[in-house]
Amino acid sequence: MIKTDVLIVGGGPAGSSCARRLKQENISSIVLDKAKFPRFKPCAGWVTPQVLRWVGEEVDNYPHGLTEFTQLRCFT
Repeated sequence: MIKTDVLIVGGGPAGSSCARRLKQENISSIVLDKAKFPRFKPCAGWVTPQVLRWVGEEVDNYPHGLTEFTQLRCFT
């Protein structure tokens, strides 16, 4: 049996941010998500190089790389 303090349903930006913060406080958690990770998510929750710096990560150390968009078209 796996024991944990917190079960987080959904590994998107909110769920993964929650898990990271809990870990900083030495609180164990498990993240459940129906998707297999890593997955391609073009918006990535709008994770930008600045966001990575805010959470103490180096862009070069980000394991899955960042997707650079040179053009964005929105249709209404």
